[in-house]
Amino acid sequence: MAIFGPCAAQAIGVQPPSAGPVSFVYAHHEILMPVRIGDVGALTFLLDTDTSPSAIDLALARKLRLPLTVTGGSGSGVGGEKSRVVPVKLPALMVGSLSVSSIDALALDLSAVGRGIGRHIDGVLGTSFLKGRVIEIDYPCRRVSFPAASSALYTAHFSRDVSGENVSHDIWVGAHRVSATFDTGDGGFSFVSATGIRDLGLASAARAGKSSTVRGYNGTAKTTSGTLHDVRIGSVRIGSIATTFLPSVNGTIEVNIGNKTLEHFVVTFNYDRGVLTLSPSSCYRGRADPAEKARPRKSPDLHRQHGN
Repeated sequence: MAIFGPCAAQAIGVQPPSAGPVSFVYAHHEILMPVRIGDVGALTFLLDTDTSPSAIDLALARKLRLPLTVTGGSGSGVGGEKSRVVPVKLPALMVGSLSVSSIDALALDLSAVGRGIGRHIDGVLGTSFLKGRVIEIDYPCRRVSFPAASSALYTAHFSRDVSGENVSHDIWVGAHRVSATFDTGDGGFSFVSATGIRDLGLASAARAGKSSTVRGYNGTAKTTSGTLHDVRIGSVRIGSIATTFLPSVNGTIEVNIGNKTLEHFVVTFNYDRGVLTLSPSSCYRGRADPAEKARPRKSPDLHRQHGN
């Protein structure tokens, strides 16, 4: 999912040498994190690497008496409706042992997002929370950690565009190198935008696929289903994955990589260096670990400047 509105994405925090691990609930292939804001605990926030900046439910923002007097705007994202958003600052936010003293967010009605997951959602931890951090998501172990640094091994590079989205050009679909984003707020395998449908020559497949709908921040959108073959994320071959064709989504991103594609791995996002690592998990209980062949490689250019 993605939401972009009139708010600068930044966070001021104190990160311990090793913050975590924090257990999460994996509901409908979505990562739900326990969060505390000030004296209010037992809050549930969605972890979404494709939401910019972050979000809080409007009802909770009012309960916390956050200033909502600033003129708001409209958020963008999947769906044909317009969501009204108001920029706010979330004070004294705690995720496990990680303390963040100030984080920019957008206040909006998240009730429809919660209904889609089947859980009440109080907010979304997005790019204003993730910026500058290292975040390790161990999907099979159901835990998230915030190490002070990560290994000099990597699977793929990514940067951040002007809207805050992470963008990687280390994704391949067959012989085609695509512009993609890693989206932990997407409970599917992947989706292909209008740009991707055109560039990958998938117009016929998109028309022939089974019709359905998906829900985003801005309501529902019509889709069709299909398959992407011979998918590779950097040095890791994924194989064939299910996909959703979303012709209503435009922009430069061709393919969106969701949780179902990532959920067999430990996924480490290093936002400071702009690298992503896929590695096997110690908790995988399947007969054969599909992440076992993940072999991150040593980066020859980790000190290059990537998007902020």
